[in-house]
Amino acid sequence: MNKRFNLHLLTNNLPKAKKYRVLSKEKITEYLKQRSFIKYVHEDSNYRFNKDVIAVYNFEGQLLNGKYASFIIDAKKGFILSKKTPKRMLHHMFNHQLLANVSLQKMINQILNIKFHHGVSLWQYAFASINGYCDKSSDWVGLHQMVDYKCKACSVVLTSKKIHGVQYQFVFEHGQKHFAKRLNEAITHNWVMSKLIENTIAQHGWHIHECGKISQEKTLLTNEDYLIKKDIVKDDEHLLKELVDQMRHACYENFGKAMFSDLGMEFNMDDFNHIKRKAERKLSIM
Repeated sequence: MNKRFNLHLLTNNLPKAKKYRVLSKEKITEYLKQRSFIKYVHEDSNYRFNKDVIAVYNFEGQLLNGKYASFIIDAKKGFILSKKTPKRMLHHMFNHQLLANVSLQKMINQILNIKFHHGVSLWQYAFASINGYCDKSSDWVGLHQMVDYKCKACSVVLTSKKIHGVQYQFVFEHGQKHFAKRLNEAITHNWVMSKLIENTIAQHGWHIHECGKISQEKTLLTNEDYLIKKDIVKDDEHLLKELVDQMRHACYENFGKAMFSDLGMEFNMDDFNHIKRKAERKLSIM
C-alpha cells in the first residue's frame, strides 16, 4: 500500500472537526495529504453498497493515489477508499440485493413515466445518482441519510442527518441541471416500492413490525413533500395488485430462464407459461 496515505484501521468513526464536515472532490484530494484526516481513512476494495452509505464520490477519471476509483463515506466505518468504481459496486447490488432484480425497478419507472433512471430503491433506504446511472462518472448519495439539499448554479449541496451528533455537507460539482426533478422522481420511486412491499406483506396477513424495524427518521426519503404530484401517487390498491402480479411474473421468468440455462435448453415462453400455470394452480382434494 502506498506510504503516502498510510492507510490503516485505527478508527471507524467520521471526524467531528468542523473543517472536515464539508466534503467535495477537491477537498477530499487535498485532505488526503493531511495526517489528521488520513487516520479516518482505510482501504476496502471489496466494499459493497449498503444502508450505511452516506455518499460515494467517483474518482474514476482521476484516480486517487493512482489506483482508487471511489471515496466512500460510511456512517459506521468512516472514510473508505476502493479500487472499484461506484458502478461496479452497484452492479453487485443489482444482482444480489434488489427485490425481483432490476425488473421491478423498471416496472415502477414505467408506471410513473420516469424516463431517466437516477435512483435505486430498496424500501427503507435508497440511493440517488448526481448525474444519472448511465453516466459512468456519476457520484451517489444515500437519500435515507440526507435531510436537505440545495442546487447552486452547476453544483449540488446535500446536508446529512446527524451522524454521531454531527451533520455533514456534501458538495457535488457539475450536477445535472434537472437534479431537483430527478431527486423527486427517485423519492417517489421508493415510495411506490414501499407501498408495494407493505401491501404484499399485509396480503399475507403479516404485521409490518414483525418484518423488521421500520425507520421513522425524517429524511429526504421519508419527506412526502418531495413526492411527484400525480394522481397515481396515492394508495391505489389496483396499481399495487398490478405491480405484485408483474413482480411475481418477473420472478418466475427469471427463475425459468436460469433453469433452462442450467439444463442447457433454449428458453421457450410457451413451456415457461405452462410450468408457471402448474406452479400457481391451487391444491385441490379432487
